[in-house]
Amino acid sequence: MLGGAIGDALGAATEWRSPEEIRARYGAPITDFAPPFLPFEETGRLKGDGHVTDDTLMALALCRAILKKGSHLDAYDMATYFVDELVEIPVWVPEWQREMLLLERVFYPEKYLFLRLRLANAEPRQGGIGNMVNCGAAMYAAPIGLMNAGDPANAYRRAIDMFSAHQESYGLEAAGLMAAAVAAALHPDATYERVIETVIDLAKDGSRHAIVALTEAARTAPTEDLAAYLRAVMEPFDTVKGSVANYKRVGHYPSREHSIEELPIALAYLVIARGAFRPAVLGAANYGRDADSIAGMV
Repeated sequence: MLGGAIGDALGAATEWRSPEEIRARYGAPITDFAPPFLPFEETGRLKGDGHVTDDTLMALALCRAILKKGSHLDAYDMATYFVDELVEIPVWVPEWQREMLLLERVFYPEKYLFLRLRLANAEPRQGGIGNMVNCGAAMYAAPIGLMNAGDPANAYRRAIDMFSAHQESYGLEAAGLMAAAVAAALHPDATYERVIETVIDLAKDGSRHAIVALTEAARTAPTEDLAAYLRAVMEPFDTVKGSVANYKRVGHYPSREHSIEELPIALAYLVIARGAFRPAVLGAANYGRDADSIAGMV
């Protein structure tokens, strides 16, 4: 959880920036918590200086929901214990420097939990159907891996069941794989290679193809223009095309051929760093794009 929060806070300052913009703003790739890319006076938000984002806040909310139930959660529990965390209990949001409902902070695909599970009273196992397919479930799936430490297959199954209330298609698959990766990393004999192998063994469809492609490419990655190299490998699997400054939003639609970007890129940086946390998480933060989620998954 702490490692995820560190990655989230590192990537907050560089989120949706290109590597070129990051170097221009900070004079070099960041090597520690960086000040906000834009000043608070201009944006009204403190994205930087070590402040976590909704990724960490959602993971903490999930932990509280698990503790309230006192056991594993399923899709039905998401409709009760977890939605309450979104809409009933104000939390301190560092970016905004005030207490607010978590529902107010999260992106629209996470608000969908409230729409589907509370307002529409959808069958919880079908709650994620129709949502924008993105990394929104994977970004807070780590606690499920912790709850199934050393048992990645069970972590995957439980996460797929639970997060069906939130996501579908490759967004749901990524949540299962993120939980599995954390569980695999907690095995007594874990190595980064075994974590990668475990995730690939469990992965399906486009998610599997993307993770295989990115982790293989990472083994021969250049030292120069690394982010551009990884992005070129990832782009065929991503429904959002183009650079940060000029991308084509094809649509976050369900697909058996596509994948979220964040998890394959995070695993690629893990391979490049040979399992070492600091270079992996800093590499992910300097990748830009959805940097807080990518670095938070490392």
